[in-house]
Amino acid sequence: MGLPSVFYLIKSDVGRISFSNKDRSYKVMRAVFFLTLILPEQNVPIMKRTLLYFGIALLAVACANDDGESCSVPVATEKNATPFTNGCGMAVSKSGRIAITVYNGGYGQPGAVHVYKDYDALLIDDRQTSLVVTAPEAVAFDSQENLYVAETEAVAGVKVYQSNDYYFVLNRTIQIGFNNPRGLAIDDQDRLYVCDDGNGRVVLFNNPLTSDEHGIAQGFGGGIKGIAVKGDRLYVTNYGLNRVSQFRITPGDEMAVVGTGEATVEKATDISLSSNKIVVTSFDTGKMTLFSDCDFSNENKKEFSLGSCFGTAFLKGGKLLGAFYNEDVIKEIAVK
Repeated sequence: MGLPSVFYLIKSDVGRISFSNKDRSYKVMRAVFFLTLILPEQNVPIMKRTLLYFGIALLAVACANDDGESCSVPVATEKNATPFTNGCGMAVSKSGRIAITVYNGGYGQPGAVHVYKDYDALLIDDRQTSLVVTAPEAVAFDSQENLYVAETEAVAGVKVYQSNDYYFVLNRTIQIGFNNPRGLAIDDQDRLYVCDDGNGRVVLFNNPLTSDEHGIAQGFGGGIKGIAVKGDRLYVTNYGLNRVSQFRITPGDEMAVVGTGEATVEKATDISLSSNKIVVTSFDTGKMTLFSDCDFSNENKKEFSLGSCFGTAFLKGGKLLGAFYNEDVIKEIAVK
């Protein structure tokens, strides 16, 4: 084997470094192994040392994504719990604000959204403000700290609040024939995605602050609860079908998605995403299922029995908060 063939082998293997983690390590080591076999004897000490460093560097890349984050499936560990009555959905803004919905049970009953400046304020229940809403479940912030609240029952709409740094002013309510709107997500263009549970569809609003114009993706089936978005990837949980589905969002203002993956999670409820970490709750089973965004599959997941949790949200630094409704607490969970 001559050098041209060997360098082709390296290019071939490294070029496919975006495959699953187990393939990456194998391909990198194969390239390094073959190179050491064909090295001229007089250059062996120096070249082997160089190849060793090269292999180590490539292995580090192979086990991480483009952001340098680990692609391994994380582990969830409960750290502490803070009293909080009837917590349901939650969101964390870019500045660290935390919004938690209070679902008081009973169809269409009054509820609330409590907003805290940061996690330290939550620990001592020092609220910036509380908003009175009807049967709230999901909540989301956009990049400007504006707040969106799903009033799932009776109202069947999404309340839109504009932020003025400290308080929130009700701007409008989006109502376009929703049937139990539940999961909410905001992408990096401040577009709003709504899980329209009863209609089995996902609705996209390009300008949710000011316009009802929207696109619709159909065919999700009844029981869609949670939604998360990262770049052009969309994740949707389906409680009734016991699954989490991954989609690619096609370019354009219309809502069009292509299925790219699926995994089984019994009674899948909420979903949160941070870097490569995906966390799916199952309120009925009391489990959290963790995935890696690098290799989303049934073969690459871990389950943890932490209690009946509805909504979750990531803090800066990778910590996860979860609303454990039956226990009346918000738990801090390390996800590493």
